[in-house]
Amino acid sequence: MNSTAHIGKKKVLSKEVCIALLFVALSVTACKNDYRQHRAAKAALCLSFDDYSVDAWFALRPLFIKYNARVTFFVTKFDTLTAAQVQKLRILQQDGHEIGFHGARHILSENYIKKFSMDQYLQEEIIKSLRVTADSGFRTTSFAYPYSAKYWFTDHHLLNYFYVLRSSLPVQGDITKLNDVYYKFDGSRLIMALSIDRNQGLTKEEISKAMQRAQTQNEALMLFGHEPEFSFDTNFLEEILSQAQQHGLAYFKSIRSGNMNEMKWFWL
Repeated sequence: MNSTAHIGKKKVLSKEVCIALLFVALSVTACKNDYRQHRAAKAALCLSFDDYSVDAWFALRPLFIKYNARVTFFVTKFDTLTAAQVQKLRILQQDGHEIGFHGARHILSENYIKKFSMDQYLQEEIIKSLRVTADSGFRTTSFAYPYSAKYWFTDHHLLNYFYVLRSSLPVQGDITKLNDVYYKFDGSRLIMALSIDRNQGLTKEEISKAMQRAQTQNEALMLFGHEPEFSFDTNFLEEILSQAQQHGLAYFKSIRSGNMNEMKWFWL
């Protein structure tokens, strides 16, 4: 079908094209929302962990304390956690770590939305589970896409519920040239990260070069992993934390304040 219909000498966009352009415009507007940065930009490391390996994450607590590190735990299947695991998350939050959101059932958004609807996705995968986490005392303001996979209009909808949406890029080539994994404190609410899991093959030499870039350009290097030992080597994590300390990188997290156009980055 042609995207335009001729009426005299004028061209009128088809209904389908108009709708598509409207969604694009709304998405761009949402993604460009500015927020206030209450501290000057400086070199930082944003490190996060996905899924629900609460016991294994909690076992890393002495390592985080040793390097004065603050990280984000993106939790999925929150309603399956035991009372003891929820308490461990509370302790981690009290330590200064952030508890983020990773969906109710860790589903692939595109498949679910195509099978059901966007409204059902929001209700079942997002809203209901956010209520559960809130009832447990967690104010989740950031979201990591399960499988790092988004659908073409999910950003637009999810930015109504979260300040930051995280996806990822594969580790390939010279990672110092993967500009999207270096946050520039430019007000963007969409971020990308590199995986530290073994299957990505990231080396300590590459980590050192990436941190050097973040240090010299006052950017935040974005990294994430999953389950300690099973997904990544704890010794490799300690190497990352040690190098962050050597390069003088700060840690930060996002906190909702006021309305959806305002976000505070807290240096920790």
